[in-house]
Amino acid sequence: MISVRPRRSVFLTLFGLCALTHSVVAQGDAKTGGTRAQLIARARVADSLGRKEEAFQIKARLANGDFEVGDRVLYLFETVPMQTAGGVTQQRIADSLIVQAGKIIRLKPELLGELNVSGFLLSELSDSVAARVAKYFKNATVRVDPLLRISASGAVGRAGVYYIPMDAPLGDLISRTGAGQHPMADMKNVTIKRGESVLYVAADVQSALGDGLTLQQLAIQPGDEVVVGSKSNKPWLVIVTTGLTIVAILIPILRSR
Repeated sequence: MISVRPRRSVFLTLFGLCALTHSVVAQGDAKTGGTRAQLIARARVADSLGRKEEAFQIKARLANGDFEVGDRVLYLFETVPMQTAGGVTQQRIADSLIVQAGKIIRLKPELLGELNVSGFLLSELSDSVAARVAKYFKNATVRVDPLLRISASGAVGRAGVYYIPMDAPLGDLISRTGAGQHPMADMKNVTIKRGESVLYVAADVQSALGDGLTLQQLAIQPGDEVVVGSKSNKPWLVIVTTGLTIVAILIPILRSR
């Protein structure tokens, strides 16, 4: 029997988004993930209301999918323990699969072959893998958890790309970046961007952190970017820092005279 852990309910996602401001909810609804049927319905609504940019973004995602080369997927495959002449046998594989050139994932064991995820949404991967496993194994369980590819920049200790589960709280991602230990990080000025657009402003991010919302509840998509502001952007702080540096240089000179 094939068993795949179900994803969080779309109702939970909407409930989490409602904790944010009205403007953020509107943004989330325009960008949110979901099934192919849900996205098609949203595209139709956007078209009917004349929201051409929103409709275009949804259609582009439906065509291109969510996966890019280099993305990672947590993978767990297990067969049911069986009594044989040599004792109890069971096959268990726990691994991190990488999307390779051509948007190919090589499943394990090798008998399962390759899966082309070009055009796949995040929500479609589990069922596709389960269907492949069912062709070859009658008594097996498989769990597939795509990891979101998110960038971190600004006043963080470790800028770059992070792969993190969709059900991880936003606070966990920010903690991983080392922003809390960065001396110039302004933790009240954290924003989330999608391309050149700001998806969530600083006030919205603070609300999300306070409510413990997850990346999935915030409708974060692969490629989104968390930007931590710097205290050095404040003119008074720059002036004070510069002044202290000058004083530190002048004191030894004056004492030597």
